[in-house]
Formats: sequence, C-alpha cells, structure tokens
Amino acid sequence: MRLNFHWMMCACLTAVLQIPAHQAAAQATTPQPPATTPTTPMAPPSPTTPTTPGGSAAQPATPPPAAPFRASKWELEVHGGLSLDLDHSAGTASLPTTGATVQGLLSLATFTFGNATALFNQARPGSPITSLDPVVGASMVRRPAGLAGGARVYRAINPRLGIDVSGDFLLGDAAFRSSALNGLEATRASVATALQQTLAASGQTSSASAATTIVDQQRATRIVATGSLVVNLAKNTRTTPYVLVGGGLVFTQDSSINAQVNAQYQVGSSSYLTGYDRVWLRTTEDFRSITVVGGAGIKHALSRHTGFRVDGRVHVYPSSRRTLVSVTPAQAASSTAGSLPLFNYGGGLQFSGVSPLNAPPFSSTTSFSASGLQAQVTLTAGFVLRF
Repeated sequence: MRLNFHWMMCACLTAVLQIPAHQAAAQATTPQPPATTPTTPMAPPSPTTPTTPGGSAAQPATPPPAAPFRASKWELEVHGGLSLDLDHSAGTASLPTTGATVQGLLSLATFTFGNATALFNQARPGSPITSLDPVVGASMVRRPAGLAGGARVYRAINPRLGIDVSGDFLLGDAAFRSSALNGLEATRASVATALQQTLAASGQTSSASAATTIVDQQRATRIVATGSLVVNLAKNTRTTPYVLVGGGLVFTQDSSINAQVNAQYQVGSSSYLTGYDRVWLRTTEDFRSITVVGGAGIKHALSRHTGFRVDGRVHVYPSSRRTLVSVTPAQAASSTAGSLPLFNYGGGLQFSGVSPLNAPPFSSTTSFSASGLQAQVTLTAGFVLRF
C-alpha cells in the first residue's frame, strides 16, 4: 500500500514535467489581454487664456471711460411761480389843512379828518366824530401774494461764472388794509351821528347821512427787468446750485383802488340848507424804480438740450407809495317862503348859507409818503433749453 502511494506521486510529477513542446510554444504566441488599471473620469477642458505674441497672458478688455459732463454755453428758460410783496407801511404823514376859524366862525373843508375834525369836536364834544386821520395819513393798501411768470437767458462765461438776463411779469391785486376799512366805517358812522345830534338842537326839521363807496381788490401789475452775475457753486455737473446778484428796473402800474366818504345834511323845511362833504382817497406809486436783485437756485440737466431750474429772488427798491386825498365841500340853499335857516350851535359852529363847509377844495394832495425800501420776492420753477 505504501509502495503504491509513492508510485502514483512519481507518475503525476512525470506527467507534469513532460508537457509537449508544441503546446508550450502555442501558449507563448497566444496574445494575452492587457492588464487594466482603474481610471477616474477626466475633467472638462478649461478655457484657454489668450496669449500675446510674447507668450504672456492677455488682460480682459475694459470699456472706455465716460466723457465728462459739459455745461452748456447758452440757456433759454420760461418759468412761472409766486410773487410775494413784503408788507411795507413805514412813512411820513403830511395832512393838509382842512379847517380854520375865520372871524369867530368855523370854516371847514370837511368834517372827517385833519384839523377840521378837531375844531368840530371842540365845538361840540358830546358826540365826537372819529377822525379819518389814521387812514389818510398812512399806507392804506397792500399787495397780497400773486402770480409770476417770465423768461430768462443765461450765457456762460466759464464753468463758474455766467450772465443772466431776466424779465418777469408779476400779476397781483392791490387791496385795502383791514385797518383802513375799519377806519372808513368808523368815520362814516360817527359823522352821521354827530351831525344828526347837532342839527337836532336847532329845533327845526333836519336830517344827516353818510355813506362810503369803496373800490377794492383791483389789478396792480409789475414788470421787473434785471441783469445778474451768476456764480455756479459746482462745475461740469448735471445738478448745479448757484447764487446771483444784479440790478435792473421795476415798472409799476397804478391800481384803480379808491374810497369815498360822502356826508350830507339838511336843515329846514320850506326853506332849507344843504351841505355836502365829499372826500376821495387813492394811492399811487412811481412808474419806474431802480432795483437791486439777489437770489439763489438750482438747475438740473435732463439731457444734452433740456433741463429745469428752481429759483428764488428778492428785488429791493425804494418805496414810493403815496396816499392822495381830494376834498370837495359844497353848500346849497333853497327857499320857497321865508328866510333861510340860521343855526348857531356855539363854539363858532354855525349852519347857514355861508358856513360851515366854505373852505376851499383841494385835489390829489399827498397825505402820506412811504419811506425806506420795498422788497418783492419771486419763487419760480422753469423749463430750460440748453445750447
């Protein structure tokens, strides 16, 4: 059994070692599959960077810088806005003489103001007349806010300086001050009462009345023409603040604003006396005045040829407003039977065919003259054409 195992091992080794030569050659010449190594996926190719002929990497192209903003040489503007007249009431009163005592009797041009009112009230102090002096001897009117419109031409000297020529039409009204209206009414009421009570003491048939006629809120326009030096506070920018100073002329149209106080009395019946007291007040200003202008604003270019401007200016010029007064006294007598009434109240106050309204009339006499400076403010916004 042991011999058989050794014999079988030897036979196997002999069979292995004795492989035929033609089989070995065939195995040597038969192609074998190559050994494979696991690979990872390749990344996509990266974009190549352009190179210059010298081999260095080229830089990305940059856009050219924007051209700087250039201010226009010429600008033409139309504008509109508000006009404000700063209230000015300072001045000097110079009331005309309206009464005197002549040969012991009062000679009056009116009952309503001046020394005539003082003489009348001294003669009969019981029910005095409220004098019109605070109205006649003051600035009676004012100008409320109105509209402004006009045009301007601007010419640049350099980016900092320019010349501005401006014309403005200021549309507004003249109106009585409330103090003037109150004064007119107080005088009207008091003169009627005083005359009624005075004539009642005569014991004869008598009457007295007074009325006011007021023309208020009337058109009063101004035209302002100026030239100014403009200083731009920024240069070569779309938005440019500026200040300006200059001068020119103001043209003022007088308004038709006026007031009348008309008093009338009558004493007697078949024979009677009638007296008429007419007072007319109005104002006036110089047609032309020299003005100084100062202001500031801001302008903005919307495009190469258009823009807008917001502007504020103050025009300062001498105040020339005056109050003018006219007085027309008159008396009449009528008799159908008997003599004309004659009534001596006392204190030189006599009602007869020759008194008391027998002083000379006067017309457009200055009773107040303004002094100092007047200021006109304009606030406007406008459309600008740029060239």
